[in-house]
Amino acid sequence: MQRINHYKRFQLFAIIVLPFALFWNLGITAVHADEATRGLVSLEMIFSKNYLCPTINGMYYYNKPPLYNWILAAFIHAFGFSEFTLRLPTVLSLLGFASTVYLFVKRHLNEKHAFYAAMGLICCVRILFYDSFHGLIDVSFSWFTFLSFVCLYQAFEKQKYWALYLGTYFFMTLCFLMKGLPSLVFQAFSLLAYFLYQKKGRKLFHIAHFVSIALFALIVGTYYFFYFQQNNDFYTYFSTLFSESSKRTVFLERENLGRFIQNRFWNSVIYFLSFPFFLISIMLPWGLLAYSLIRKDFFRVIRSHPLLVFSVLLFMVNISVYWLSPATQARYLFMLFPFALLILLHFYELSRFKSLVDKMITWLLYVLPIFCFAPLFVPKLDFIDRLDLWLMSSVFSALSLLLVYMQHKSQYKYPMMAVIIFFLCARCFFNLTALPERLHVNYESVVTRIQAQKLGELTKGKKVYRIGTTIGKSPNYLNHDVSMYASWERQGIIFMKAKADNSNDLYILTSQQLRDNSFEILYEFETRFLREKKHGENKRFLARLK
Repeated sequence: MQRINHYKRFQLFAIIVLPFALFWNLGITAVHADEATRGLVSLEMIFSKNYLCPTINGMYYYNKPPLYNWILAAFIHAFGFSEFTLRLPTVLSLLGFASTVYLFVKRHLNEKHAFYAAMGLICCVRILFYDSFHGLIDVSFSWFTFLSFVCLYQAFEKQKYWALYLGTYFFMTLCFLMKGLPSLVFQAFSLLAYFLYQKKGRKLFHIAHFVSIALFALIVGTYYFFYFQQNNDFYTYFSTLFSESSKRTVFLERENLGRFIQNRFWNSVIYFLSFPFFLISIMLPWGLLAYSLIRKDFFRVIRSHPLLVFSVLLFMVNISVYWLSPATQARYLFMLFPFALLILLHFYELSRFKSLVDKMITWLLYVLPIFCFAPLFVPKLDFIDRLDLWLMSSVFSALSLLLVYMQHKSQYKYPMMAVIIFFLCARCFFNLTALPERLHVNYESVVTRIQAQKLGELTKGKKVYRIGTTIGKSPNYLNHDVSMYASWERQGIIFMKAKADNSNDLYILTSQQLRDNSFEILYEFETRFLREKKHGENKRFLARLK
């Protein structure tokens, strides 16, 4: 039997650690940021049995189309409601995304490059230590968008235009039903840029293109036909859809424009010049390989393989929109990370400084076993029993020593593998320390969850309304995690009402609203959304008319 080689040993090590890194303690923390919005909309679909028209507090929610909420609702039906369930589609999408990158690159380059690119995507610090354990829409959206890019490249290579257009428009349709207009921008920019580069502009008028556009219009139009049977507010729907897609662009959204109105020109110049460093920071540690791109024969190297040409072209044409959008967030760019990784890893292998970088990684590996004991001196981890913390630190120190040993046995040939395994192990340690630390009651999200669950218990089986006229930011805003946890606890929707008018019902009020009528207070809680107090005070009250 042939002995397993050193590369395969590293690969096996990474694959074994991967599920522990992504799933361990995935659901122990309370929801954060937009997780609550996705969860609340999905719950209201389930409770109302209305899957066509997303709602929040029973009022129409226009910010996102419904596909991701359908996915979440299916997971809730299958596994029950929990933070783990809300985050499971994100983790599965990330694994699907990485698998797609691996199979795609392996087919066109080689297995080693493919594995580095796939695991590199997962091990980007921004993804590994934030987005991979939050139930947000962006990882799934990025995966579907990247699948569209894959269809474009592979079908164009074989000149199969029917497969190209049907495939790319299929995934674009899914993306549109998930996030709206950004999917159209990715599709238009990618098709136009690649066809023109390949001097095949006439093929943009292929019959398959028009058929695919018609099928997209038919599918989306069918959804909207049934949607507007229930809610015929066309203006609000499409104006919100456009606003949500353009609000990160300083030139289109007045709200964001206000942030840059002073010294607008210089702010725009500074943002434009600093954007490459922003990209490097969100792609750490791989962003540090950007030094390898500085070479005279850059374009000659790129032209050496069609996949590199495709990667550079699609990365540059699609990143241009965000380069001009000062409110861009890192998670909007995940679908472009594989292209950046391919380019960085390829030039790293060719770099004349490769041996120096490899040695630096090796030196860092030698000190890692010592740094594994650093958590013993972190005050925030005092809630963990000292013996348990010593044991965890010792285990991860032993894993670091094993990594050093494997590097030594392989004659230091696979430093990138060592980096990947180190980050996966670091995420495991993070799961055992940082995530449990966030369960302390001094965390706002934990306080919110406890109080919202109590609110749900008190209102179970009763009609309850929050007094207001809009689900948007206002002095009487109720943050979505309160509504989500309370709705699940009471197994019913917390509706919106303009005023209190029935003594048999319960109402959620602000201090100001309490002064307007004669109420009996039943429960007092807080809403952490208003911590900046720009829209009012934080206290909320469950009350009824006397």
